Amino acid sequence: APGSGKSTLARLVRDRVNAAAGDDVAVVFPMDGFHYYMKDLLSNKDGLFPDEHEAVNRRGSPFTFDAESFVKRVAAARNASRENDVTRVPAFSHATHDPEEDAIEIKGSHKIVLVEGNYVLLPDDPWRALRDDGVLDESWFVDVAVDDAVRRVEARHVAVGRTPEEARRRAERNDRPNGELVARHKARADVLVPSYDMENIMESTP
Repeated sequence: APGSGKSTLARLVRDRVNAAAGDDVAVVFPMDGFHYYMKDLLSNKDGLFPDEHEAVNRRGSPFTFDAESFVKRVAAARNASRENDVTRVPAFSHATHDPEEDAIEIKGSHKIVLVEGNYVLLPDDPWRALRDDGVLDESWFVDVAVDDAVRRVEARHVAVGRTPEEARRRAERNDRPNGELVARHKARADVLVPSYDMENIMESTP
């Protein structure tokens, strides 16, 4: 769920694996680069966003991601068979609040690809293919109480400049329903990982 600490956990796992291997064998593939651009939400791209106000306010919900492109790119990374094969994927720029195309390289030499995002376990098309069609070898669910996750996300909103009231409103109206949706499908995961305050762990890890 949003606020579970999954992004930080993915980075920690990548760094520990690479340190143990003494090589660049693990990489993080984030879902966030597949947000629709803000201009797409405002222009009703492909007729997907008839209510632009709702689309902007609910940005981060499943319908505001290009899920089909995400699933196809994950499958392409999985199928890279040669060491010089490269799948380029977007990152999310917190400076522009939009995707940054081709910012991350997933190489054929990467033995472990940590696909990280809120909705990789949803049972709806096209998301369901990730688990049900064997695109992912194993799925981990970072298990957190929704109230705890919402509290963390609210603090994050304040940290990036929103007023406490704006942060509370966005967390309750958008992040909470998204977290509740994710929590309903945690039984689809292979492994449940307890959630911790990952930012504090990062600060205390040498």
